[in-house]
Amino acid sequence: MSDLPHILDTIHSTPGVMRVILLDNRGVVRGQAGEKDEKKLADYISFISVTSAQVRTYLSISVPHNARVTLSDGQILLILFGEELTAGILLQQDTEYLDIIDKFASVINELKL
Repeated sequence: MSDLPHILDTIHSTPGVMRVILLDNRGVVRGQAGEKDEKKLADYISFISVTSAQVRTYLSISVPHNARVTLSDGQILLILFGEELTAGILLQQDTEYLDIIDKFASVINELKL
């Protein structure tokens, strides 16, 4: 868990990243960086993460690696699911989300509490 501040800073300093929120499997915020969460993104990410885990168990489906939501203002909310943590990354609308997935999906998956 001591790596979380460093990981948050690394992701947040990536061009196009506006906000990063890390949550555990219960939906509890474990760290965040960036602009104030006026859109209540942490609540939404928590809902998606916890609901996804419940649906996976109920339907016996494989673990998703990520989800992408385009907000009404064109920003992209990228959700990266890890083994113990989920990262919600708010991107500027012109940011290539596949690059962010390539850079950080495995990092998030390997983070431990």
